[in-house]
Amino acid sequence: MTIVELAFDLLAKKLAARTGISSEEASDLVATMGADWSSLVRAARVMKKYFGVA
Repeated sequence: MTIVELAFDLLAKKLAARTGISSEEASDLVATMGADWSSLVRAARVMKKYFGVA
């Protein structure tokens, strides 16, 4: 595992813990959107509210 993969994995775990989405959904968001924390949190909240994920 490269340092970038490790960083994205940790970011996805933190996103899942803070927003209540699943780890898989968080990993998908990080892979799609990159590492911009505010954008990730916003997208996770929208997913949870409007699409009932997690």
